[in-house]
This record gives sequence, structure tokens and C-alpha cells, in this order.
Amino acid sequence: MDTERNGIQSLYFMVGLTVFFTNITQAPQLIASGRNSIITLGFWGILLIFAIRSVGMVINRKASYGLCLFLIFYGYCFVAEFISRFNYRGSALIYPFALSLFVFFVGTMLSYQFKCSECFDTIYKSYILSTLIVSVLVFINIRTTGFSWISRSYAYTSKNSISQILLTAIVFLLHVSNRNALLRIGAAGWLTFLLMMLKSRASLIGFAIIYIMILLDKRIRTRYKFILVVAPVIGVWYILHNPTLYNIIINGIVLGGRDISNFNDISSGRMGMLNEFFSIFRENWLTGRGVYYLESFPTSVLVQFGLLGVIPILLFLMQPFSVCKRLIDGREKKIFLLLILCYYVNGLFEELSPLGPGVKCYMLWFMMGLLA
Repeated sequence: MDTERNGIQSLYFMVGLTVFFTNITQAPQLIASGRNSIITLGFWGILLIFAIRSVGMVINRKASYGLCLFLIFYGYCFVAEFISRFNYRGSALIYPFALSLFVFFVGTMLSYQFKCSECFDTIYKSYILSTLIVSVLVFINIRTTGFSWISRSYAYTSKNSISQILLTAIVFLLHVSNRNALLRIGAAGWLTFLLMMLKSRASLIGFAIIYIMILLDKRIRTRYKFILVVAPVIGVWYILHNPTLYNIIINGIVLGGRDISNFNDISSGRMGMLNEFFSIFRENWLTGRGVYYLESFPTSVLVQFGLLGVIPILLFLMQPFSVCKRLIDGREKKIFLLLILCYYVNGLFEELSPLGPGVKCYMLWFMMGLLA
């Protein structure tokens, strides 16, 4: 019994360590070195070995289904490339699809040991701690390289990836144990402040999702919801009547220092890309035209792979909703649903989300595996 307990504790420790260093690889220094991917894959490879030693090579139905979808998708790319002049297998989507599937697969194996909230606390706390460390390093990098609230240039080149990680940590901070509430509020406030500095507007939309989910939560008392409605109204009124705050928050963050009279400029060129999508998709609607860059996941996959190629991707992306629907109401279901909504909405404005790039979205697929 002691040996089994020690084995499970070692497994939990390895899970926490893997999550910790996966996030740490997003530190500016490691990204600049180019070693972040090697470190990440190394830890996940070791975690896979731990999982096999703990429960054996267990492949459940959902993991098998996901693998079949990926093989069908890759087979489609191979055939479409063979019979056409377009490059399909060079798409930036293939690697994050495979990586998300791998993380999901590891999660399904570990799910046999993660059966209570205390188990998930290991993940949440490790994720929060590592994110806080990375946030400090990113803040130092921003201050060192120069920063302006109203500049249209971004202070940090990997802002989209780190912003989604910051948002995920905020979701966890809102749901972990009630102990040290002030410390959690302070940490969430700090991460929110950094998110605003990064000006990743696609990730900032996640706050609206969190806000709506809180208002819809029947377990939160009406008087608290009343405060949550009144306080933002007062805040918005104050911002609109304070020239300094208006310039920083509206012009600098919401508009990103862009021309308010030019909607394409406000959307960072996405309106132009949308027009481009309709033009290209009309010509290659069935099978796609291979590698092509558009800053929106739905338009990107449709242009690259067409209606036929998008089917296995769509079926894979439906799996988190299927898992969430079958979960018993509780903390993990609330967290998982928030991650689904935040990551998928982010995909409307980013090319690879909710599958990537890199480790940006790994927690969604890892949690899906653990809960599957």
C-alpha cells in the first residue's frame, strides 16, 4: 500500500513538474535560445513514461478516435498534395494538431489516477506559480526594451502565446482553494495588469467570457452579482470622463493605438484578410489550396484544406464539448468549460488556436484527457 501511494505521489509530482516547466519555457530568455520546444517535449516524454509505468499502455476510446481523426487528416493532406499542385503537409496546423493529440493522449492515461479535486490542485498550483514567474520575466523584458501604453507596436513579440497562458492562470486563480483569498486576488490583478500591457485583445475578450459565466452562476448570491454589474458601469463612466485613462485604455489597449475611423486598421488587418478569404475560398472550396496564412482559425483551415479536409479537424474540436457535457457539475467542469470558450473564441482572431501554436493551448487538451 505504501509503495502504491508513493508511486502515485511521484506521478503527481511529475505532472506538476511537467506543467511547471512547460510554462517556464515561455520565458523570454528560453524563447530567444530556441530550446523551449526541446525542453517541453523532453518533460512530456518523461511524463508519458511515468504514465505507462503507472497504468500501462492504456488507450481509451476517445484517444483512439482522436488518433484516427489525425491519421485521416494527414492522409487527406498526402492525397490532396499528390493530385494537386498545392502544398498541404507544410501547413503550420499539422504540428500543433499532433502536439494537442499527444498531450490529450497522455492525459487520458493519467486520468485513471486523477479522480478528485485535490489531484487537480497539483496542476492548478503548478500552473499558477510558473505563470507568475514567467510574468515577472516578461514584465522585465517589456520594461527593458521600452514600453508605451498608446503605441501601436507590441512590447513583446510572443504576446499572444503568453497572454493565453496568463488568462488560463487567472481562471485557475478564481477557482482554487479559498485560503489566502487576498493573495489570489492580488496575483490575478497582477496578471490582468500584464495582459493589458501586452495588448493581446484576442485574449482580453476572455475576460468578457469569464464575466458572463460568473453572472450566470446560480451559486453566486444576487447581491454579489449586483456589485459585479454596477462596478464596471461606474468604471466605464470614469474612464470615459478621464482623458488620461481614456487615452490609455480606449486608445492604447482597446484600439491598440490604431485609427478609429479605419475598421481594417482597428482589426489589425483582419477585415482585409476576411475579404481575401472569400475570394480564395470561392475558387478552392472543396479541397482547399494548401499552405496559406490567414489570422483566423476557421478561415485559415477552410482556405488551406477546404470543406473535405476540415471535417476531421472539426470532429476533433467537438470532443471537448462532448467531454464537458458528460461531466458532473463541479469545479473541474466550470474550469474546463471556461477554457473551451476562451480558447475557441481566441481562435476567431488567431491562426492556430485552439490547437497552438506551441504550448499556448496545451492545458485545454491535457484537461480533456484527464476528464475524458
